[in-house]
Amino acid sequence: RELERKKELEKLYEALQKTNESKTRLLVNVSHNLRTPLTSIVGFSELLLAKDEGRPQREQFAEIIHSESQHLTQGRI
Repeated sequence: RELERKKELEKLYEALQKTNESKTRLLVNVSHNLRTPLTSIVGFSELLLAKDEGRPQREQFAEIIHSESQHLTQGRI
C-alpha cells in the first residue's frame, strides 16, 4: 500500500513538473510577443519626440506605432 502511494505521488510530481514547464514556455512566448511591439512603440515614439531627427519621417513613425499598438490591442501576440 505504501509503495502504491509512493508511485502515485511520483506520477503526480511528474505531471506537475510538465505543467510547470508548459507554463514557463507560455510565459516566455507571451513576454517575447509583448516586448517586440512595445520595443517598436517606444523606439519610434522616441524618434517622434526628438527635436532634430526624423522630421520628414514622422508620419511613417506614427504609422508604425499605430500598427504595433493594433497588434497588442487585437490580441495578435
